[in-house]
Amino acid sequence: MFSSRWVVVPAVALVLGSLGMNYGEAAADEKSLTRQIHRLRTETLRHLKMYLPPKDEELAAARKILKPWLAAWARGGRVPTPQGFDGMAWTRETIDGRDYALLHEKDNNLEGRGAYLFRRNTPRPSALVLMAPHSFFDQGTGRIAVKVFWEGRADALLVNTAHRYTGARKDKVDVRGSDFAHDDQNYYFVVYEELIDAYPSGLVVQLHGFDGGLKKEKRGGTDVVVSGGTSRGTHGEFGREAAQILTDALPGLKVHAYGDGAKTLGGVHNVHGKDLRDKPNWSFLHLEMNENARHRLRQDDDLRKRLAAALDLIAKGVGDRTAKTK
Repeated sequence: MFSSRWVVVPAVALVLGSLGMNYGEAAADEKSLTRQIHRLRTETLRHLKMYLPPKDEELAAARKILKPWLAAWARGGRVPTPQGFDGMAWTRETIDGRDYALLHEKDNNLEGRGAYLFRRNTPRPSALVLMAPHSFFDQGTGRIAVKVFWEGRADALLVNTAHRYTGARKDKVDVRGSDFAHDDQNYYFVVYEELIDAYPSGLVVQLHGFDGGLKKEKRGGTDVVVSGGTSRGTHGEFGREAAQILTDALPGLKVHAYGDGAKTLGGVHNVHGKDLRDKPNWSFLHLEMNENARHRLRQDDDLRKRLAAALDLIAKGVGDRTAKTK
């Protein structure tokens, strides 16, 4: 069922609450932070005409601020809000005794640099980082990611606030500076890098959407394509194992692993996936969802909570695997 690199967890472990998490309704403060994220996305989309990538010195300054703060945050220590972010602000909340921090742009400085929500969990073997880098173009992925964050145990949520095609074209395949899944000269990549550095091991999950009319996917009726960022080697094996878990977790949706039931949409050119291929303590999970899957995950609370529980379980497996190799 699973390779020897994994601690075998039976499918019944996906029963809600199996990880000791209360998958309940969002608290008032959670709703406040959620509204703030979606308001920033909406206002930036409305007013930003052209995304301009930050300068190298701006990114260097962001790294200098984030590195010590995230390192202390990941250890569970109480740390003051860092200062010095030009044009950025922090919102801090304590919800049910747990600390949250939202890094976001100031209302008078909406340049599409993204929104970043951090949860201080009790230190554990592996972290879980959720990403929605194309939350406008891949409709619904931003809202799904935010809900999964609150309904699961993710340590961080990274959401874009500029449309992927707002930036200037950079190369022949139409990658733009505002495409945070394929360009690394942005705050989104800086936050990702510092998270990877702050936690000893973990799982990065990206949510994407695809057009159900794509012929190669439609033949098999695929709803969700699961990939480890490549179909080869240990990362390909990881994607297939994750697809097996998600098949059990998402009844009514056809889940295929990239390289097996699905021959495209594997995220092989994703900058975060490529970066993680050289980091043995971290894994990358690229989820492509068609319109049907995204609609169901937006509307069906139980199905979405099953997804949150499955991702928590997969992240735990990454931590267990890392511990066995030490």
